[in-house]
Amino acid sequence: MNKGILFAGVAIAFGFSPVSAGAETLPLVAGTVVMVDAKTSKLTIEHEPIANLNVGQMTMVFNTATADLIRKARIGDSVRFTAIRMNGQATVTSIINETALLSGESCE
Repeated sequence: MNKGILFAGVAIAFGFSPVSAGAETLPLVAGTVVMVDAKTSKLTIEHEPIANLNVGQMTMVFNTATADLIRKARIGDSVRFTAIRMNGQATVTSIINETALLSGESCE
């Protein structure tokens, strides 16, 4: 079975969808976690283009909007996330750990 289709089914079953931020809907962006810095609450993610941030495919360091988001990511995990510019910084506002979902692990 295609992992993308499986993920979509799991995401829908758990109620995950793109996040609304005011009038715009934030896209879920696919990426791979490269680094996790719990001390500074930053994630480095190799990701596909992020339309709402007007950035192409690259590896970037993101702040996290809340401290609990950092616990949802481990180095090497495939994730889907939303991001905005907050105080001038690229900031992850939600994250779904696909690796954990597909293996049946807790995403927290």
